[in-house]
Amino acid sequence: MAITGWKDARAELKTILEGVSITSPITETIARVYEFPPAQVQDQPCIIIYPPALDVQRNIGSLRIKNYRVICRLLLRDEDLGRASELADAYREALADKIDDNVTLNGKATVVSSQEITAVGNFSEAGYPFFGLDCILGIEFKETATFNA
Repeated sequence: MAITGWKDARAELKTILEGVSITSPITETIARVYEFPPAQVQDQPCIIIYPPALDVQRNIGSLRIKNYRVICRLLLRDEDLGRASELADAYREALADKIDDNVTLNGKATVVSSQEITAVGNFSEAGYPFFGLDCILGIEFKETATFNA
């Protein structure tokens, strides 16, 4: 598959994240991945993909490197904060492993060059409280380009 750009990579990332699951403390799979922040979160646990920041580097040898900094926010709820922490902890590990399984997003990106997962904490989304974490991905695209002086 040819590298096609952020839009296709985002769709592939969504598909990959839909397969994130845990087996302890319970067996569960992400209920929904939102490709964009929703007006309301209807399903959980869920992951929201936020529109990314972009850093572009240009090389005199006609190479352009686009580095997207993508925040994927995992949100969940549980009445027992200890259990919520356990769930988020398990999902953190599952997220790290799921990205390792496909660092090119099925050929839609050059590479997921970095992954940072924040500490578990409280979030508010669409006016509702959640527990969760941010998985911050560095998604890189390398392409040839012609630059005008």
